[in-house]
Amino acid sequence: MLLEETHVSLPSHVAIGPDASELGSIRKPAITMSVWERSLCVSLAAAVRETLASGFEEVRLTLALDEVALAFVERFVVSGLSPVSAVKLSSDIALLGRHFADVMGCGRLDIRLERVRGNACRKFHADYVMARLITTYSGRATEWLDQSDAARFRQGSSLDDLRVRSLREGDVALLKGKFWADEEAIIHRSPPIAGTGEQRLLLVINPSVSPHGEPC
Repeated sequence: MLLEETHVSLPSHVAIGPDASELGSIRKPAITMSVWERSLCVSLAAAVRETLASGFEEVRLTLALDEVALAFVERFVVSGLSPVSAVKLSSDIALLGRHFADVMGCGRLDIRLERVRGNACRKFHADYVMARLITTYSGRATEWLDQSDAARFRQGSSLDDLRVRSLREGDVALLKGKFWADEEAIIHRSPPIAGTGEQRLLLVINPSVSPHGEPC
């Protein structure tokens, strides 16, 4: 479930469900964010913990769908992960990539997995993409504003006067960006954690873009 939220209190422009099929709701004009509500299984959670305990910092790759799993396995093994954990986490990234590609109709993906210790993207913003998949494997997850609070934020309201909502660790979300339709882009940010000693393991997937600016 979305952190500190119930289905009753969720705004109508957010779709949430217990399986991956809910991600396709992002195609509906009224929906700005669709969420697959999930918890990490025991083996995947163990792979995430091992990743954070290893020398892993970040991987950024542009790949065809059928290249994702092997490419990440190779990077994880170099970072010191056991083959079992490398395969488990890579398989999940490939699975999420396929769900994203199915919804977006794209064959190549820009994928970023990173350990976050600071205040990356700490300002509320909308992304300059058609749509983006985000999941936080470990740590505090993405914060967002509903449309009414986003409008107030644009008009200069203090965050103290707004309701900052949050996804939950493990949730998989598709967020509409400015290239889908500027007025439908969801306003969100990474939770500020600098100075807290916290860290996050964050996965971001975008459609790959050609040198001419067209989705691949």
